[in-house]
Amino acid sequence: MRLAAISIPRPRSPIGEAHREAGIVYRGAGITFVADWEAVDFHITAQPSYSATVMEGTVLPLAKQKGLTLLPDEDLAELMADGSTRIYLVPAADVEVEF
Repeated sequence: MRLAAISIPRPRSPIGEAHREAGIVYRGAGITFVADWEAVDFHITAQPSYSATVMEGTVLPLAKQKGLTLLPDEDLAELMADGSTRIYLVPAADVEVEF
């Protein structure tokens, strides 16, 4: 019996290769997702007009795919000077679970 290999396509980001070097993984719908492992900088910046559908359906699953998770609620977000909200992420292995 042979098993077939299944390939699941990764979501495509509208960001070109040059920007990926700077850590930008996704930019669109009022959302910028940065995952810069060299600089240890992981965040999502959402403009007031961001798309919740894109955040839930594209950006958060993409962050999970990159091995990142949201910080606990008390450290989750920061209001920026331009009115946007910055949501911080951490590598999933660094999150401690309290029982």
